[in-house]
Amino acid sequence: MKQVLNASSSLAMRKISMLVPASFKKAVLLLLTSFALSIAVFAHTVDSYTSSCTGTTYTITPVVSNVNNTSNYSWQYLNAAGVWICLVNGTNAIGSVTLTANGVSANATVTPPVLSLTGLSASLDGVMFRLIIADGADPCNPGGATVYNGGTSSTNFTTANSSCAVGPPPNSCTTCALGYPDNSNLPKSAVTFSENEVLRAMEPSSTGCGVLESGFVKVWYNDEHALLLGVRSVIVKRANGTSYTTNYPITAYSGTPSCASNPLLGSTVTSGGQAGNDIADGGGRPIRPVMYITDLTVNGASSRIGDWQQGGTPYNPASVCGSWKGGVRNVDSTKNPVAVTITPDGDPAQNNWNLAGGDAPPAGTVDQGYGALIKWDITTLGLQPGHVYRIQVMVHDGDQNKTGGDAGSMCSTIYVPPVLNPDINITYVNVPVPGNVNTNDKVPT
Repeated sequence: MKQVLNASSSLAMRKISMLVPASFKKAVLLLLTSFALSIAVFAHTVDSYTSSCTGTTYTITPVVSNVNNTSNYSWQYLNAAGVWICLVNGTNAIGSVTLTANGVSANATVTPPVLSLTGLSASLDGVMFRLIIADGADPCNPGGATVYNGGTSSTNFTTANSSCAVGPPPNSCTTCALGYPDNSNLPKSAVTFSENEVLRAMEPSSTGCGVLESGFVKVWYNDEHALLLGVRSVIVKRANGTSYTTNYPITAYSGTPSCASNPLLGSTVTSGGQAGNDIADGGGRPIRPVMYITDLTVNGASSRIGDWQQGGTPYNPASVCGSWKGGVRNVDSTKNPVAVTITPDGDPAQNNWNLAGGDAPPAGTVDQGYGALIKWDITTLGLQPGHVYRIQVMVHDGDQNKTGGDAGSMCSTIYVPPVLNPDINITYVNVPVPGNVNTNDKVPT
């Protein structure tokens, strides 16, 4: 019975086969062959690469398609001899440059690894990186398996439009010490700063060497009185007893925590009756928040030549967040010597550390009721990449009841790293390099 059925089945299949035209069978065979070839050619494609910099870390992100859960990935670079070399997690020597790589491989996933590099150098200009893919095998040691690559990425490291910081800080970049009062430039250098503690934190930190990555110097103020933003009015009483008032533009506080970019700071006059200064010896200190800069690379590691105490130039902040208030300078010329007092406005409602979206202070920073964040945009001040700087900041609190004025100061040593603009030039996207994926795209030996 089984033999009869098998024979009948075989006869039926032959009849069906005879009914199908030969041209149709050829067309089906050609279609299946083309489909198989298309899968082979376009399998495991790297569609694109994108790059970005965060501080001193440079990343290359690939986008892939036609991969599967058995796909393994490895990153390579092309050395000077034209050989593709697989990167390793950790230290890699590329020519004369030693850099650290992470995310160099991933296994059994449809998500390719994102390559991150630190220790960048202009010597890497033009170095080629690529991602290679193999199914069920190590792409760097494929053992006969096919290795696919969908394109290469060329790093173009230039100094134009700088965006990526490189290089470690030099040994001369160390913890900053104010070093005052002293006799280095009397009478200014002997002036006491009685409210240094109102400056609760600074970034880059005042401890160690700060690498300037964000482009901003930030200080966080907090006290039982609001930050004094500047002198909004100067009232002068003449020797004959008559008076006149000069008002200066100042960014008014709205009554609720807020942020102000490029705030108006009241009087910025540096000397005389209209000066926006306190009454400290040496002509007084600016009431408004200010920063002073010393180039240690040019002037020596121990220089303080740019400090207020040494006659340095003040730089105004780029923004203030939190709460603040203004004040009035009173000049009484009927007295001998002329009497000058600073009268702060009343305090607004306490805001604590509500900075209206501004950067939060470090965890655990003291809160006495009135908080503010002051930022200086270093990118606008012409600081030189590769130089070390001493940064001194100065603020005044909101009661001004100490001799000479209630001022606080803090300093930091910062390193402005050399910067590069690594952009990615994509070549041969969607075309295996250097050609046929089954022959020429094997990992070089």
